[in-house]
Amino acid sequence: MKNRIKLIYWNNTKVYVSLMHKLLYYKLANIPRYMFNM
Repeated sequence: MKNRIKLIYWNNTKVYVSLMHKLLYYKLANIPRYMFNM
């Protein structure tokens, strides 16, 4: 039972981390555009 909970938690963590990486990458990619627009 405990291992199963750990596994579910780990999968959620991986998804969360990948989402954060995508968000960060998207923000970093948008920074130059903001600079040019100013």
